[in-house]
Amino acid sequence: LFNGELHDGDILRIQAWDNANNPTTARLKIFKIASSGLKLMNVVNFPNPFRISTDFTFELSGPADVTIDIYTLKGRKVHSIGPRLLSAGFNTITWSGRDAYGQNLANGVYLYRIKAQNETGSITRIEKLAKHE
Repeated sequence: LFNGELHDGDILRIQAWDNANNPTTARLKIFKIASSGLKLMNVVNFPNPFRISTDFTFELSGPADVTIDIYTLKGRKVHSIGPRLLSAGFNTITWSGRDAYGQNLANGVYLYRIKAQNETGSITRIEKLAKHE
């Protein structure tokens, strides 16, 4: 049980046991996020490479409209998701791996652009993803 205050840079040690009484310990470092401006953090898609579908996961510092656009390496947009109004914290968006016409994408490497926007600003990240059957 924790009853104190946490400050930026503090390390929190968490210990847990499973139902066979096997212990495990994790350490979490606390970071304070400034309240001004929108932050988009820990952007990952999993699995990558994917076969059928993939989950885009990320964290937001505040509520925002999120759009994800998927492009070929030559820059042709093949699919767009959103905008979706999402809350602050951890978020997941699942994509079926299909293009804008409902067809399965060919195997290969693609780029995705994730954009979060609210009244305090907007932020964009570009990452790679791969499709492999």
